[in-house]
Amino acid sequence: MKTCSRSSPQTASKSLEALQAASEIAERKRTEAALQKTRDELERRIEARTAELTGANERLHLELLEHRHLEEALKKVQEDLEHQVVARTADSLKTIELLMKRVIAERKQAEKALQAAEQELKMQRALVIHSDHLRSLGEMAAGIAHELNQPLTGIRVLAEHFLIGLDRGWNLTEGRIRDCLRMIVEQSDRMSHVIDHIRVFSREAGRPEVRPVQVNDVVRSGMDMLDIQFRSRGVELACDLAEGLPPVSANPFSLEEVVLNLLLNARDAVEERLKEEGGAASPHILIRTRAEGGGEDQRVNMEVIDRGVGIPAEALPKVFDPFFTTKGPDRGTGLGLSVSRSIVEGFGGIIKIQSTPGQGTDVTVSLPAMRRET
Repeated sequence: MKTCSRSSPQTASKSLEALQAASEIAERKRTEAALQKTRDELERRIEARTAELTGANERLHLELLEHRHLEEALKKVQEDLEHQVVARTADSLKTIELLMKRVIAERKQAEKALQAAEQELKMQRALVIHSDHLRSLGEMAAGIAHELNQPLTGIRVLAEHFLIGLDRGWNLTEGRIRDCLRMIVEQSDRMSHVIDHIRVFSREAGRPEVRPVQVNDVVRSGMDMLDIQFRSRGVELACDLAEGLPPVSANPFSLEEVVLNLLLNARDAVEERLKEEGGAASPHILIRTRAEGGGEDQRVNMEVIDRGVGIPAEALPKVFDPFFTTKGPDRGTGLGLSVSRSIVEGFGGIIKIQSTPGQGTDVTVSLPAMRRET
């Protein structure tokens, strides 16, 4: 008969402790193995990331080197460009300086040439204006000749009368002799007046000196110089002068030159129409004066009205331009109206023209009246 042996409680306790220890060891080994695996995976990842960062660092280093090379190259190009710009700027400045000197020199030469040309033009204009002034005097010659011829004829007749009386033994009373001598003196004074007027006119016309002037007196003086000449050409000159006109501030001889220019232009227009139409044309020229407005705005107007050929519409805006004329080269210089406007405007006045081709022309000179002293 077998007998069973029973382990003691101490032995069982030791076995259990051994099993627990073995289990803990196994679990520790598993944990260590998992930890090692994790460590290995982490190291692998670190190595891979390190390799990746190293590569990126190397690439960055290469890019930095390349960027530095580019900066150095760009800096060199910029320096070269700056040197070129400085050099070209210096060349350009020299070129510009030379060009400026040349331009300044040419400009000075051009200014000198322009001044010389302007001076020459002034001289030529002065000569032409003087020529036009002489033309006015020439146009007055026929009237002057008649004005001088009449008193000369009277003096001659009286002198011959005395000679015949002496030869025939007439009984000339002292009263008769005095009357004849008085007539000779009067006719001599008349001639002296005409000669003095022409001399003063030729000297004073165009001068800036002004004084109170009666327009009617100037008109009458101009008409006296041209009336006989006009009648000899079949042109009738009439006047309609308003009385009691206020004076104007002007040079009477310059204003008379305006009257002569306007009357001569009117005569030429009338003669041309007479030549074209014969007896059908009107040979009349009218010069009239009127007062206009009142107070400080009062003006004295002088009109010269003809029934000549008139002025073409396309030429009317140009009639005051210097040297412009619709006449032939032997009939005028083209300065009459230009000089007249300059004279009138110099006295503070205006000159206007209205004209219709084939019907005639109306020229109005308007001058400010002098204020009446109160």
